[in-house]
Amino acid sequence: MSKKQALAPEAERLYIQEGMTFEGIAGTLGIAEKTVRLWKDEGGWEEKRRSFLKGKEQFHQELFGLARKLAEQIKTSLNDMGKPLDGGRVRLFVSILDKLDVVKGYEDVVRKVKDDPALRKAGSDLATAIREELLKGDEE
Repeated sequence: MSKKQALAPEAERLYIQEGMTFEGIAGTLGIAEKTVRLWKDEGGWEEKRRSFLKGKEQFHQELFGLARKLAEQIKTSLNDMGKPLDGGRVRLFVSILDKLDVVKGYEDVVRKVKDDPALRKAGSDLATAIREELLKGDEE
């Protein structure tokens, strides 16, 4: 199996889904940065990354929209004193609020990483640290 067959799929995943830099991918996989750039150009990774990020952003917007709609329905139920409050909707709203906090925290961390060149070069160690930090918040 060639180096490309063995490592290119993982390099692509790291670039598209993890948002890693060429330097980070090269360091993680033990290959030349130039190789990663070549694979990116050959595989159309840039378009795939844009599509992935657009889908993520759209999901976040839909999640926020759903939370707003549920909040409005709960508010309407509270204003209608004779109408019982739907416990399922309240639980769903609370669950979404928890997720929104995680999404916001993730987006803040990603923004910091993009703004700091030293963090961008950290590669998979940083991605692992971020993942662990976000999961730690779920356990508490």
